[in-house]
Amino acid sequence: VSDVRVLDGERLHLQCQLSSESPAKVTWTLDGKLIKPSKFIVIANEGGQCSLSIDKALPEDEGQYVCRAETNEGKTECSCMVLVDDPSVSTPADKRSRKPSTPTTESETKIKKPPPKTLAKQGAPPQILQFPDDMKILAGQEVSLLCKFTGALPISCTWLKFRKPIQEGQGISVVGTDSSSQLTITEGQQEHCGCYTIEIKNSYGLRQAALNLTIVDKPDPQSL
Repeated sequence: VSDVRVLDGERLHLQCQLSSESPAKVTWTLDGKLIKPSKFIVIANEGGQCSLSIDKALPEDEGQYVCRAETNEGKTECSCMVLVDDPSVSTPADKRSRKPSTPTTESETKIKKPPPKTLAKQGAPPQILQFPDDMKILAGQEVSLLCKFTGALPISCTWLKFRKPIQEGQGISVVGTDSSSQLTITEGQQEHCGCYTIEIKNSYGLRQAALNLTIVDKPDPQSL
């Protein structure tokens, strides 16, 4: 993994190739703190390729990232530095010189960032209002993933699994309106496990949210 520089608000994608083909337990850390998957952070491990994606990089995402893999053969890790630049500053040198002198300005802009939750106005990019957290269900149960959003029409919604569009059929259906989209799996099975992403797009922008779906054959003894 090489060092990465992104602009504030841009998508951050890190990828690490494992030399071993053995099953590996992979963890990512930022400055020594464990990173957990969320709506905006997607961690994947497919075919020896470990990846970490952050939908929108923020200044607090800056630091040293370490990908650590543990297999039966031993442990291995790779690391890189990530720098998040302020798009209003032209060069990294300017950024370093301005940062200490204007801390109040940066904190003020952070406070102003969250937009008020108002009704969709003309020219508004999509905003996700509701999206489920990671899910864990028993095999055979129905899976229902509901996403509510707002934004200028027309809006297109695409559900993806491991970044590939999901095809309806074989117990999978998608029902959508101008402000919501619901993916339903009639009977959850092992092959339905994975990372599900919704991509919402209109003429003014694009938004994504993701979750991990886990399906188990029987309940954990602790949950009984």
